[in-house]
Amino acid sequence: MTAPLFSAAAQRAPESTRAPLGVSETMGPLPNDHRFRWMGLGATVGAALAFGYHHASDRGERAGQCGAWDCALPYLSISGALTGLFLSRELAAQRRALAPRAGDALSFNAARLKLPAEAFALTVLDSLVFAATDSGVQVVTAAPRPAALQRRGGGLSLIRQVAVNGRDSTLLIGTGTALWQTPITAGRLSRLLPGAVDALAANEDIILVAEGQRLQIRHLRDGQPRVDTVVAPSNVSAAHYDATAKRWWVATDSALYEVMIPPAGSSASPVLAARTATGTRVSSISSGNNWIAAAVGTEGVIIWPRGNLAAQPTGVQQAPWRLKGEPRFAFDLAFMGDDLFVAGGVDGVTRIRLSPSPTILGASRQVAYATSIVARNGVLWVGDRSGSGLVRLVP
Repeated sequence: MTAPLFSAAAQRAPESTRAPLGVSETMGPLPNDHRFRWMGLGATVGAALAFGYHHASDRGERAGQCGAWDCALPYLSISGALTGLFLSRELAAQRRALAPRAGDALSFNAARLKLPAEAFALTVLDSLVFAATDSGVQVVTAAPRPAALQRRGGGLSLIRQVAVNGRDSTLLIGTGTALWQTPITAGRLSRLLPGAVDALAANEDIILVAEGQRLQIRHLRDGQPRVDTVVAPSNVSAAHYDATAKRWWVATDSALYEVMIPPAGSSASPVLAARTATGTRVSSISSGNNWIAAAVGTEGVIIWPRGNLAAQPTGVQQAPWRLKGEPRFAFDLAFMGDDLFVAGGVDGVTRIRLSPSPTILGASRQVAYATSIVARNGVLWVGDRSGSGLVRLVP
């Protein structure tokens, strides 16, 4: 069952009422390239070569040819200076490409762990980190020096998602064919729900699984597990449980929805209620104390004040903030207090301060290609596609 598309509150706060928050697309001036230093170094090398040529060659052999001082010295010095100039420009261009387009270059306390394959989905429970890879779900200690423990679901293929049910310490693994469950430390795999898993979220007795437009909600009714199905208007691409407000969110290629799940013992069925338009596909959803954010790929990040997305909003509604340009592609995001951290591929991890208003603080390039991120207990865990690593960052 689906509620009417977009509440009146969402319509009262159109996104067009606020200018996009972003960065300039122009390249801007080169950073300090020390061009004169490099030109002087090149000219010095050229002069040294001319001086060496003068002393190493026989004077008779030079007769009638290019002399060391009147020919070789000017030629080599000028060539060396030009080479130094081009080298300085190239190095400056490389530094500019690596520098954040907004904010400062940030550096965090970092530790890296090599994984058997790329970690494209992450979750954390207590002192353990779970990284979904093509080789299974790697269990890692959430310690200052992370260490790999056992691997769960090593026989599964097409692994896409991972989540943890903390109440009974069950690991949920979403693949291209089914949703599987297994004890965290040891035990056998069992199939929980059939069908490909495009998005997954879990909390206590509720598991939310998306396959295309079909949304399956597994929850308890009269003490027995029950699966309800809701059909979304288009394919579901992301799911998230908001622990602060105890609400469930899913997103499609055009909108953000709240999944309203009735309490245990109720005879009502879950309802999908549209809250706001996104205008593009959402790859990840995250929630903080006062904000809800979505990663939307090349369109960057959309950030809503929490009050905007309430079922019955009160007071003046703020338009959402749209951040585009830094990073250039938003894969995933995670909140830590009033700061939002975005996994931005080659742009590393971008830090955005949301209070009192969204401000880009900068980006850390300590992760070469950040594709997934999760925050817990003041620590960021980031999946690095470059070198198949898991990086622990402490801002």
